[in-house]
Amino acid sequence: MQEISLRECREDDRAFVWEVRRQALMEYVAATWGWDEAAQRSRFEGGFTPAGRQIIVCEGIDVGLLQVVDEGDHLYIEEIELLPISQRKGIGSAILRRILEKDRERRIPVRLQALRANAPARRLYERLGFAVTGETDTHTRMEWNPATSTA
Repeated sequence: MQEISLRECREDDRAFVWEVRRQALMEYVAATWGWDEAAQRSRFEGGFTPAGRQIIVCEGIDVGLLQVVDEGDHLYIEEIELLPISQRKGIGSAILRRILEKDRERRIPVRLQALRANAPARRLYERLGFAVTGETDTHTRMEWNPATSTA
């Protein structure tokens, strides 16, 4: 079993967080809006703050990032992104299962959205019991409800 942990994101993680976002989302952003490296980097730099973010660590190596916001009546997964080399290895599933297990005790929904172009993410969320609650031109909104989920 892999050792997966979380640590608080720091200002000196900025370059790592950018690289995770770039590698994990470029394909899907490009399919949705087109990828403009300079514009994406500028947007990232303008909005980056380590507060509220966590770095996903697997076997002692930083592999991704997570941001979960407690909205009181639900949790919102703002970001869960892994470097492509760390995808499809159960890391994202393990992190999400931890969140869902803790949330089951609170009995509040967990919500998120994913780019519609990101079919692998949607399949993962559906395997874990998330259901589609709405769609926009670009995103699919999903929710996991502890009262109805068996995952």
